[in-house]
Amino acid sequence: MKVDDFDYHLPRRAIAQFPLKDRVSARLLFLRSDNKIEHYRFSDLPELLKPGDLLVFNDSKVIRARIRGKKKTGGKAELLLIEKNQEGLWRCLGRGRIQEGMEISIGDLVGRVEKRDGHNLLVLFNRDPLPYGEIPLPPYIKRRPEPGDEIYYQNVFARKDGSVAAATAGLHFTDRLLDRLKVKGIDNTMITCHIRPGIFQHVKDLHFKMEGEPFEVTQEAADKIRDAGRIIAVGTSVVRVLEGFGPNSVTAQSGMVKIVIKPAFRFQKISGMITNFHLPKSPPFIMVSALVGVERLKEVYQIAIAQDYRFLSYGDGMLIIRDLDCVW
Repeated sequence: MKVDDFDYHLPRRAIAQFPLKDRVSARLLFLRSDNKIEHYRFSDLPELLKPGDLLVFNDSKVIRARIRGKKKTGGKAELLLIEKNQEGLWRCLGRGRIQEGMEISIGDLVGRVEKRDGHNLLVLFNRDPLPYGEIPLPPYIKRRPEPGDEIYYQNVFARKDGSVAAATAGLHFTDRLLDRLKVKGIDNTMITCHIRPGIFQHVKDLHFKMEGEPFEVTQEAADKIRDAGRIIAVGTSVVRVLEGFGPNSVTAQSGMVKIVIKPAFRFQKISGMITNFHLPKSPPFIMVSALVGVERLKEVYQIAIAQDYRFLSYGDGMLIIRDLDCVW
C-alpha cells in the first residue's frame, strides 16, 4: 500500500469551525458489524450499545498550550507547550524563526530558549506559562480561540492536565448521557493518555513513527476492562493504549505508548470504537482504516460528506462495531 491510498477529498465546507453547544445533538454514523450504515444522533447511543458493554474514555485534559509572544526585536513568535521536564524546562514547538538564546515575552512572562534540537525547543520560563496561554485549537480551525472553546474543546470528564489536543471522540458526551448509559447497563472507565502534536502529522510514507505519548491505566480501569463484555474505545488514543498491550492482559501501569496501527494490524482488545472523522493521510485515519478497511472507510466518508456531516475535531462522529473474527 502507498500513502496516497489513504487520501480523499475533504471539502473546506465540511470542516467544523465551531462546536455544537448541545454536545449530544452531534450526528452519529453507525457502521455496524454487518457493514451496514445507519444514521443517528449521539443522544441515541444508549439504544445502540448492549448491556455489559464498557466504554473506555481518555480523561486527559487539554492545557493552555499556545503562547503568542514577541521577541525583543518586536517580531511575533509562537510556542506550543508540550511537556515540562525534570529540570524545569518546557519542551515546545515554535513558529517564527526562533533561535537558541532568544527571549520570548508576553506581559510579565519571559521564556528563554536554552536549546534547539530540530523542531523541539527547550525553554526556561520565569514563571508558570500556562495562565498566559490559550487553548491550542487545531490548525484547520481558522480562527482565534473564543471563551466557549475553554468549555467545548474539553471533555466533561477531563481531569488530568497534559494534552495539546482534545480526545475529540469524547466531546459529544455529557454527564446526563453517561447516566443514561449506566441505566442501560453500559458502564465506563477512564484511562489517561496525553495527546501530542504527532496526531496531526501529514504522513509521507507508511513507515512513519508516532511520538510517544504518556499513558496511565489504573487498577480500577484494568479490572473493569478485564471483566467487560465488549470494549468500546472512545477515541484513537484509547485504542492505541489498549492495543499496545498486545496479546497480554491490560494491567495497571504507566509508560509511553508508541504503537502505530495501520492495515494488517490484528486488533485484540476492542470490539468497536467511537471516533470523529479524520484528516486524509493522518495517523487516526490510517488507524481507523485498519479496523474498517481503507476502501470501505473512504466510501463511508464520501457518504458522510454527501449527507453534510461535520468533520474533524468539532465535527460529528462514528460508532464502529466489529466482530473480532471478521475481516472487512
